[in-house]
Amino acid sequence: MKDKLISYSWHPEPLPPATSVWVSSAGRLEGGGHSRYHWKPDYFCPHIIIKGEGLVKIPNMNIPVTAGDMFTIWPGVEIEYAENPAHPWTFSWLHLDGSGAGDYAKELGFNKKIPVIKPHSPEQCLEIFEKIRNMCEKKENGTGFLLISELYKLLFFAALHEKKQQQERDLAAEALALINSPEGIRENVTEICRALHISRVTLFRIFKEKMSTSPINYINKRRIDEAQALLSGTRLKISETAALCGFNSVEYFQRRFKECTGKTPDRFRKNT
Repeated sequence: MKDKLISYSWHPEPLPPATSVWVSSAGRLEGGGHSRYHWKPDYFCPHIIIKGEGLVKIPNMNIPVTAGDMFTIWPGVEIEYAENPAHPWTFSWLHLDGSGAGDYAKELGFNKKIPVIKPHSPEQCLEIFEKIRNMCEKKENGTGFLLISELYKLLFFAALHEKKQQQERDLAAEALALINSPEGIRENVTEICRALHISRVTLFRIFKEKMSTSPINYINKRRIDEAQALLSGTRLKISETAALCGFNSVEYFQRRFKECTGKTPDRFRKNT
């Protein structure tokens, strides 16, 4: 199935006085099971997921997303986002224009290294995206101030105002960046905690809240993914593959590999 896309543009003249950020277009996409976009944009464009699941990728970082999450396109940053075929997504977006678009995106909680945020009031954020899209569709005179008002409401309902929450969101992104880096699969929880100057308790709590899994499970999943690539594309021994992927024990590697894939490493290689 193809993606179902609706989009509405709006360029009122003149803009409301003192307007530094504006929504030039707004839309909604319903994925057809294989929705995937990969580009390096020159504009800011926040998205919010209405339903379904997907994955957002920027250099050195892969972030699972689900209903209620927001992610953004950031100028000059290569980004790929794709839905989970088992749980196709629907999302809305706002294409931001104006000299204040970058500052507005930062106030929402995004930056070049943080493409995903979890709004503290996702239901209200969804309503605001819907209202703004309706305004862009109708293009009624005199509603420009209402659109600006909705943008400021979005800041309130999306942004994580508490300093502690802001810091922990940043720590989650930093931890993911470490794990998803080329050398990250060989790092363990202790090394990540040392690099981020946090305790194991803090790291586990952050992953539970932000990723709905433990850092150990996340790291092992990354290692198994890399092991599958090596087993398929090289003639390395099983022991060499295990070592390159951060497993100190071949027996433990074989056990975890079978738990994740349903096959032993030998059987997986023979079937590829």
